[in-house]
Amino acid sequence: MVEAYKKWILTSLLAHGKTITPPKVISSSTMRIYQSTSKPYTSLANAFEKGDLNTLMSEFELARSVWRTDNNLGLVSQVIDAFDQYMVMKLGKKFSALAVPDVAQQVVSSVGTDPDVIETLVASLIMSGTLDAMLLHMDDHSRSTMLRFSSAAMSPIFQERSVQAQLLREIRALWLITGNTGLSNDALELGDEHLRFLQKTQRWLDDGDKSGALPPTGGSGFDVDEDIMGDLH
Repeated sequence: MVEAYKKWILTSLLAHGKTITPPKVISSSTMRIYQSTSKPYTSLANAFEKGDLNTLMSEFELARSVWRTDNNLGLVSQVIDAFDQYMVMKLGKKFSALAVPDVAQQVVSSVGTDPDVIETLVASLIMSGTLDAMLLHMDDHSRSTMLRFSSAAMSPIFQERSVQAQLLREIRALWLITGNTGLSNDALELGDEHLRFLQKTQRWLDDGDKSGALPPTGGSGFDVDEDIMGDLH
C-alpha cells in the first residue's frame, strides 16, 4: 500500500497539478504512516504545488536513487516535465490576458524566461488541448504576442460542443471500422452465406443429439463431413 500511495502522489500531480484529498477509507493514523515512509515524494509534491522550481529540481536530484529503486523514475520525470504547463495554467486563474513577455516574468519555468521559448511552450500546450487559450498576434509587429485565456471552457455551450465533437469522432471511427468488415468477413470466411450454413449445420447437430439419430444428410455421415469441410475451404 505504501508503494501505491507513492504512485498516487505522482499521478495526482500529473492529473491535477496538486495532491488531492486521500480517500476517506484511509484512517488518519494509516495516512501518517504512509507520509512518514514517503518523505521524498511529499517533499517533491510540496515544491511542485508551491511553484518552487529550484527546490523541485533539488528534490528530484537528491532522491534520484529512491525514484530508481521504487521504479518510479519515469513517473517523476513526467512530473518535472508537467511543472511548466501547470505554472502557465495557474495564470489563467489570475489573469484574463497577458503579453507573452509578462508570462515569462510571471512563470518560473524550466525552459527559462526567453519570450520566444515561452511562446513556443504556450503554443504547444494550446495545440495539445492542455491549455484552453489563444495566442493573438498583433498587426503591429513591434507589440508582443498576447495570451488570452478562455473563460468559456466551463460554460454549458462549450461543454455541449465538446461532447458533440467527441461523438462525431467516435462515429467516424465506427464508420471506418464497419466499412471494412465486409473484407474482413470474406477473409475469415464469415460472410452471411457461410454463417447461415454454419447455423443450419448446428441445428442439424442439435436435433440429432435430442433424437439420438444422425442428422439428415442425404447420404452417409462421411458425406456431411466432406460437405462441411468443402464449404469451410
